[in-house]
Amino acid sequence: MKTTGCPSLPPELWCHIASFLTPKTLQHAKSINRVLFDLAMNERYRAVRIEEASGNLGHVLEVLRSVLYISNHTNSRNLT
Repeated sequence: MKTTGCPSLPPELWCHIASFLTPKTLQHAKSINRVLFDLAMNERYRAVRIEEASGNLGHVLEVLRSVLYISNHTNSRNLT
């Protein structure tokens, strides 16, 4: 029997596998599945710094900060 794609594994197992990867390798592996994609994006955008925020941009940053806080269940992210 021929199989295609990556094996269907629980997200916890993919997280464990990813813990052995370097950040560069994880970036290359992000197209394998959603779990690795999310982990790669968390690593890539761990910290974001915006120098000036005024007006509507300030409101957008507050919304993003709250979304990041809610969705942050595996890694910490900083938005300053």
